[in-house]
Amino acid sequence: MKFKVDKKYDGKTIYDIVKIEEPNKYQNYLGAIVKNTVYNLNEIVYEGDDVELLSSRSKDGYKILTRTMTLILALALKRINSDYLLEVEHFIGGGLYVEFSNGPEVNNEFVNELTSVMRDIIKEDIPINRKHTDKLTALKLFAAEGYIEKEALLETLDIDEVDMYFVDDYIFSFHGYLAPSTGFGKDFFLKLYYPGVVMMFPSPKSGDNIPTFYEERSLAKVFSSSKKWTDMLGIGYVANLNRTIIEGDYEYLIEVSEAYFENKISKAADLIVSDEEVKFILIAGPSSSGKTTTAHRLAVQMAVRGKRPFSISIDDYFLERDKTPRNANGEYDFETIRAVDIDYFNRDLLALLDGKTIQLPRYNFNTGKREMSDNFIFTDSDHPIIIEGIHALNPTLTYDVPDKNKFKVYISALTQLNLDKHNRISATDVRLLRRIVRDNNFRGYSVEETFDLWKNVLKGEEKWIFPFQDEADFHLDSALIYEIAILKKHAINLFDKIDDSYECYKDVKRLQRFLYYFRTIDDDNVVPLNSILREFIGKIDSK
Repeated sequence: MKFKVDKKYDGKTIYDIVKIEEPNKYQNYLGAIVKNTVYNLNEIVYEGDDVELLSSRSKDGYKILTRTMTLILALALKRINSDYLLEVEHFIGGGLYVEFSNGPEVNNEFVNELTSVMRDIIKEDIPINRKHTDKLTALKLFAAEGYIEKEALLETLDIDEVDMYFVDDYIFSFHGYLAPSTGFGKDFFLKLYYPGVVMMFPSPKSGDNIPTFYEERSLAKVFSSSKKWTDMLGIGYVANLNRTIIEGDYEYLIEVSEAYFENKISKAADLIVSDEEVKFILIAGPSSSGKTTTAHRLAVQMAVRGKRPFSISIDDYFLERDKTPRNANGEYDFETIRAVDIDYFNRDLLALLDGKTIQLPRYNFNTGKREMSDNFIFTDSDHPIIIEGIHALNPTLTYDVPDKNKFKVYISALTQLNLDKHNRISATDVRLLRRIVRDNNFRGYSVEETFDLWKNVLKGEEKWIFPFQDEADFHLDSALIYEIAILKKHAINLFDKIDDSYECYKDVKRLQRFLYYFRTIDDDNVVPLNSILREFIGKIDSK
């Protein structure tokens, strides 16, 4: 819903206006956009302001709903036992996965009790009061509440004031806005997912309905493995990273982080070379997950084991331009698998399986025509084929090739760090930061151009990549514990050029606030030459 503020509402809050104009529907809206900036409903607006109200069906409204539902869950936990602490982990299966610390036994009885208390809190419509607090007071409040991670993070930041939420005699802090009261919470369902629960509530895809949980088994295992590793290192929260940077001990952390990722690649190589049936290694993952670097490092690890893989680019098998499908806007759709000449691709793969040598095509993106390259390849026990691309795990792409001849790798940046127990770090945001920096460094794209492309990228991932991640034989998490501390300065320099006249300003501002929680590693030269980060920040500075 959009409206322009008229004279009678000049100087009033958006909340007051909506309650008058939509007395029976005002709780459908969670926030608003004014001048390309996201605000909570308590923001004061003036005559002539254009206001766009945000429901849970919008991306920004859903973020506000997620934080509000998290607060309701945390408050319910406090009511059951004030010593219990909520630990927000990540999204999985269409819902928010959380765990609990300080004693609660997670079983059906506990989940039912938690559900009942949450429903009471929503019915009570308790005001959520946002207040500015000085740093010293905030530190004392965090300590009193047992928010060790929030206290530790604040101690590493150079700030004077903190925004805090006061609700029902309890305090909370969140990275971003919340709804005005708990009555704005939506219908929900808590699913026991040991050792925690998944909270399901309406999303942009499900509309006003609670989405159906779908189990992402492989992804859950990767998250669990990454969490165990960061807990072992004692770097589960941004405060730990910041303290390491402040104390100047980050180079060892970088070495360990890189070695951990290399060890994962090494394990994949061991599995591949131990299976003589494997002829094709298929690597897929969402944008900016580091597929190119991973494919190269996997090839190196296989070479150590006596294998010399060849590479095939799926892009070289695109249909010629006049046969390329178009999207709803009439533009060429290179994201769909239908843009690939699948039959031709499979004929080449079967020829390779038959022991034949093939001549690889090369797609000319300038002319939109397929040409033949000077590259001839074959496969045998010493020469498997690496195939990297967004559709690599889609069974349709390699429909003629027996599964026994495939080894499928899925890679994503799943981000092991959280800001604190209540504030998770979005894996999508980390990939977006990677892409913004890379697009500027290597493609000459502006921030706004990257954001324009990102919308379609996310749609393509939902349709063509994520549904096939459980097809993988091996999952790789390419997130590096220290990477945001490196990416920060690159992104901030680009963000400083964006003002509120740009449509992407609201997202830029959100990312700026997020990056503020991180200390910066100033010297890019500490990043190893073969690091996946080099795919985004470029080569080592020779100065």
